[in-house]
Amino acid sequence: MIFSLFKKKHDQNEEGDAPSQRFVRPMEPADITHVLELIEEHDEDDANEAGACFDDTLQGMFVAIDDGKIVGVTGADAEPETSDIAWLSWTYVEKSSQRQGIGRYLVNGLIGELKNAGIRKVFISTGDYVEDGEDIYAAAKAFYYDLGARLEMKIDDYYAKGEARYIYGLDIEEPVNVEPPAQSGNLIFDGLEEADESADGVLLSWREYNPQEDSAMDPAQKLTEYLDQARLEKARFIGAAIPFDLSEGAIKGLKKKGFVQVGELKDYYAPGIAQLFWQIITDK
Repeated sequence: MIFSLFKKKHDQNEEGDAPSQRFVRPMEPADITHVLELIEEHDEDDANEAGACFDDTLQGMFVAIDDGKIVGVTGADAEPETSDIAWLSWTYVEKSSQRQGIGRYLVNGLIGELKNAGIRKVFISTGDYVEDGEDIYAAAKAFYYDLGARLEMKIDDYYAKGEARYIYGLDIEEPVNVEPPAQSGNLIFDGLEEADESADGVLLSWREYNPQEDSAMDPAQKLTEYLDQARLEKARFIGAAIPFDLSEGAIKGLKKKGFVQVGELKDYYAPGIAQLFWQIITDK
């Protein structure tokens, strides 16, 4: 992605006369320590997770500079399952610099660049961790609502027992009203994987059913095997994130095993094709 807007902000002020004291630039390796300290001001777990990711890549990450100092961070991660969806990455403003419009400046600029890059929708994930009786994400949730994001899914006990995951959708392009496609295909579950940022949560991985290769396989038996494996490994919950158009047979199998659908992410794979999330909590 080419973030031309941010480069322009860096090169000149809004009148175009001289370099601005506030601008956004791509994050650099020398910024990592300061950015992690900034994130840790708000959430120690997020700082640990960000540090592990920054060791691999800084692609898509940006910092806000105000009077020569890093005061904010934001970014976006492309969704590997589709070409025009992104997830908002760590977005924080230094506490001493809040209420100065920096967060909106950062995110609005990012959204503009994502739109230019062909991204039609951004998803935003947050939690509901309570510390000293206060939801530490309350201000972030209010900020996202103010941007136009809407809650699409709540997954109970996701991050830890009693701590849910909230996923918001923010349309960058005007949504296209299309009829959902028929459930014309099927999928087969083919393994287990760790649920991102979750303590002891696992997800069922899947692939599209191939009659030639899979005709001798019993999908119900494979599902049973994976559930038994997850329970043996003390998984706290088991989830399945599946596309609507391939979900008919899978839903029947999940229901029989006690899964419930907790929500869907609209227009996830394409306009009209949602991602459905099914879950069973194993430690109740």
